[in-house]
Amino acid sequence: MVASVDADQNESYRLSALATPRTIPVVPQDFSETPVNNGILLSWTANTELDLAGYVLYRSQDPDTHGDSIHPGYLTGTSYTDTDVDGASGYYYYSLRAVDLAANYSAYTEIVSSRPITLDQGILIVDETKNLSGTNMFQLTDQQADDFYDGLMQDYRISHWDTEMETDYIRLADMGVYSSILWHGNDISDMDQPYIVREALQDYLNAGGNILFSVMVPSQAFELNSSYPATFNTNTFINQYLGISGADYNNSARFNGAVSASDAMPDLPIDADKVPPTWSGHIFRVEGLTASGETLYTYGSAYPDDSNQGSLNDMTVGVMRTLGESKAITLSFPLYYVEEAPARQFVHQVFSNLFGEPVGNNDPGASPSPGLQLGSAYPNPFQQSTSFRVVSDQSSVPLSVDVYNLRGQKVKTIFRGQTSTRSSEFTWDGRDDQSRICSSGIYFLKVSQGGQQRIRKLLLSK
Repeated sequence: MVASVDADQNESYRLSALATPRTIPVVPQDFSETPVNNGILLSWTANTELDLAGYVLYRSQDPDTHGDSIHPGYLTGTSYTDTDVDGASGYYYYSLRAVDLAANYSAYTEIVSSRPITLDQGILIVDETKNLSGTNMFQLTDQQADDFYDGLMQDYRISHWDTEMETDYIRLADMGVYSSILWHGNDISDMDQPYIVREALQDYLNAGGNILFSVMVPSQAFELNSSYPATFNTNTFINQYLGISGADYNNSARFNGAVSASDAMPDLPIDADKVPPTWSGHIFRVEGLTASGETLYTYGSAYPDDSNQGSLNDMTVGVMRTLGESKAITLSFPLYYVEEAPARQFVHQVFSNLFGEPVGNNDPGASPSPGLQLGSAYPNPFQQSTSFRVVSDQSSVPLSVDVYNLRGQKVKTIFRGQTSTRSSEFTWDGRDDQSRICSSGIYFLKVSQGGQQRIRKLLLSK
């Protein structure tokens, strides 16, 4: 309490306040992770306590636990690089505490997850296709897209990242263990994630990774362009890293395939069975590009150059930018609509010959390593319960099996931990984590292990 006193010692009324001495340090602020080559850099803002002794950094491979300290004594700086990590062991989870000279510890920071840049875990397929009705052109279901691209890449070691299933945007930590990425978007929905994560993509390419983009309307995906003709400055991501300096588009233009500008690349004709008969083997929403990189493909059409339908003829639709050891290839059309045989030749040329990805076990006659496999659920659709089998070659690496709803929200954790056998069978009873019966509808079964993911669609019908 405090009071004022006059010269005659008359005291005023007292004002009171309550406070508690700070007996423990405050939680360190701005705790963050940054993947680096073969390591993970952790950093934070310095605490201001005068009696601060240092910090203790904890690591776990379970997102629900803090784990153990990964260094002797106390850290006295504001950063630490963890090099005792690898690309095959999945995500690492870190937290931090401050400690004072009396050995009083602060509370833990929020847990952050990360992985090192190792570029040694094969190819990541990033699926930005929305799960639409599948009833017409550009309304693909997610399963249609998955089946096509998994078929194209069946000879390679692949993992998956489905942007509709993930609650966060893809980070460098999610990409950096993979030597190459195939990023596809095949419908007319907004596909702005490449623009949102372009700094992470830039860091990935700077680190030596390779990317093949096959998306609708690249100028909108990478620069949110809204008018044509568009021009992109040399310091923009789309120009500097993808080799695209401009774009043009005409609603009336019709595209029936990409014409190779290189002897090493096959022509890529549109699959007439995937478009309405009235379109005569053509699709639309394909931009013509101006290349500052190497042109791989040009716009093909059966319509004459002086017609509206042929107005983009001979413009670039496939471009490659070489950045040191990295290569970025961008197609302004989805491979999904290309005939499968030439599309398969194309991905082999890109991933084997340009990106240097091994086929199977580096033996052309050998079957590719199965890695993580998710079997079909049976029955599906189901009313009471459905069962499925997971096969993994890494029983020592933690496995997670979860169910998500259409909004990407997790409704049920079926399993989390290590398996004792190569093949394990699981069952979902249609209930959530609170044992409540889930409503009828579409759900997604997601299995994750060591950076690999497998997803299947489930239909619960009560």
